[in-house]
Order: sequence, then C-alpha cells, then structure tokens
Amino acid sequence: MLLFTQWISLFAHRELAYSSAMSHTLLSFYSLGSISGVLVVFSLLSRKIAEIKILLLTNFLSLISLLIILNTRLIWLSAMATFIFGFTTAGGAMQVALNLFLKLYPDHKSLVTGSYFIFGSVASITIPVLTGLISQSSLTAVLDVDVVISLLASLTVGWAYYLLKPVFYKKISV
Repeated sequence: MLLFTQWISLFAHRELAYSSAMSHTLLSFYSLGSISGVLVVFSLLSRKIAEIKILLLTNFLSLISLLIILNTRLIWLSAMATFIFGFTTAGGAMQVALNLFLKLYPDHKSLVTGSYFIFGSVASITIPVLTGLISQSSLTAVLDVDVVISLLASLTVGWAYYLLKPVFYKKISV
C-alpha cells in the first residue's frame, strides 16, 4: 500500500503518459477502493467468512491488479485495477491478517501485536528509502518491487493456509 500510494501518480504520468490530472485521479480510485473494501470485508466477516479465505482472495486480486496496471495503457482499465488494488490492500487486509494471527496465538496477543506493528514500522521507514533509490533508474522498477512483494505475500498466505489448514479448521473453526 505504502509503495503504491507514493508512486502511482508519478508512474502513471511519466511511464503511462497519462495527464497529470488523470495520474492523480488514480490515487482517488485507490482511496474509493479502500473505503469500499473496508465495508465489504466487514460484511464478509460478519457473515462468518473465514479470514484466511479473504486473505487468499485479496492477495491474489491485488497481484493481478498490479500486473494490469503495469501492462496497460488504457485509462479505464488502469482506473479499475487501481480501485481493485485499493479494495484488496487497504480494505482491511492488514487488520484481517492481524486478527488471524491473534486467533492462532491467543496466549501471545501482545507479542503478536507488537511484532506486527514493529515490522509495519520498519516497512514504513525502509520502503520509501529503497524505492527512492530504485526510482532513480526506473519508475517501472519501483512498481516491479510492489509486484514482487505482492507475489511473496500471495505465496506466503497460500503456504500458510496449506500448512495450517488443520489448525484453521480445528482451532479457529473456519
């Protein structure tokens, strides 16, 4: 999320040759997606849809949307993919993941929460510095880093689901 929101407008303007106004509008589509995502995720969780299934779907869709953004020059498709990216990443995925971790380790809630936010803080410091250095050579490379992060996240969630499937069904009652 952090990487995307910092670079999407500049990427769209310089690399996709969108107007300055349209480039900044993409960030608005991201924001609308994130607000919509919060409402939908809340609705899904209140209907007892399993957190892990939501995470699997949101991680996969965020990866696909990033790939679309990097590989299209169609403004409407970029806008739609940006909305989907906001919907799937900023729509509560981090909170769902934290809630899932807390359910997996109920005896260590403070350790899990603290570790979760420490890693988030480290990312908040390092991502802008690293992507700033990468941007000196290519803005596409910056979003490629986001694709790699999204791919790793999707693989990690899929791997965790596969390994912990018995735990999810037994302990958490998914």
